[in-house]
Amino acid sequence: MRQIAIREADAAATVLARACALDPLWMYLLPDRMQRVVTARQAFRATVRWYSRNGQLYGVGDPLRGVAVWSVSE
Repeated sequence: MRQIAIREADAAATVLARACALDPLWMYLLPDRMQRVVTARQAFRATVRWYSRNGQLYGVGDPLRGVAVWSVSE
């Protein structure tokens, strides 16, 4: 496991979007699969960028295959 750099934000967002592509909530909110993946990627791109500056963002693989995101308590 390694810390993800901001330059890997797009790859991390894609990994997270693919992981959620068949999630029942995402499927309910966005029934069209292509729209779901595109929208999820955009949402996760913002999330990844924020957490790369303000939280913890780690990944595995080269190319990136898994992503872990969490907040650091103060």
